[in-house]
Amino acid sequence: YGRREVVELLIAGGAALQARDEGGLQPLHNACSFGHADVVRALLTAGAPPAARDNWGYTPLHEAAAKGKVDVCIGKSINTD
Repeated sequence: YGRREVVELLIAGGAALQARDEGGLQPLHNACSFGHADVVRALLTAGAPPAARDNWGYTPLHEAAAKGKVDVCIGKSINTD
């Protein structure tokens, strides 16, 4: 978690940016939730969908807000709707 260099290597190797866990969370949801701004930036630059919703309809911004990490998402092209 939180290692931009590793994330960039995975992306370069073809990692699925829209992969989901059992709750429907995508990598961007997790990066926002844990406050990893550099990983958020790398995922968005690579084309991760900022408005993706998990199984409960929550976006990466919702995840960030729930953990007090909104500053990680605001200004980084995260959907605020």
